[in-house]
Amino acid sequence: MAVAANALCALADLKAYAGLPSAAAAYDAALEALIDAVSEAAEQHTGRVLAETDYTWRLDGNGLDELLVPEWPLNSVTTLTVNGETIPARASLTSSGYVPTAYNIKLVGYLFYEGIQNVSIAAKAGYSTVPADLKQAAIEWAAWKLKESSVATVGKGELGMTSVVLPAGGGTKSYWTSQGGGVPPQVKAVLDQYRRLA
Repeated sequence: MAVAANALCALADLKAYAGLPSAAAAYDAALEALIDAVSEAAEQHTGRVLAETDYTWRLDGNGLDELLVPEWPLNSVTTLTVNGETIPARASLTSSGYVPTAYNIKLVGYLFYEGIQNVSIAAKAGYSTVPADLKQAAIEWAAWKLKESSVATVGKGELGMTSVVLPAGGGTKSYWTSQGGGVPPQVKAVLDQYRRLA
């Protein structure tokens, strides 16, 4: 088994962070499933697909020369048609065509004519390389879940650990916790930066 295409970190990343041996082990499949689950949960939390994916969108034309795309960052456009007419990529500063940016497509010499699903776009969007903060958040979340699930009995003892001081000199008590609805606070803070706002 291997992690899914939308995985935000690799098995080796999780093993290194959790202090697990790098050699193949009987629990590797469970760890990969844990990474996949955390990556899917991150997409649910942010309301968007994060890893690079191929898309074919049918969008409504807005009558303007610029159109926002549903997923970002936009990495490349394979084909673009408006009302059945294929629009070429802009080849030079003096030519007409489309120009993709991270969040939208700008037309030069054309318009996204108003219509219902009259714009067709085949494109790649999402992070081809997962940003470092997002990758680290996925690793920490998977490690947190690893300790909760007892998939492996080895790892860094401090992951997800909370200690409380008991009253009347009763010492301290430590326990595993999933504060914030199952998302560690430091992970939620990172994911919120990637959240779809509208």
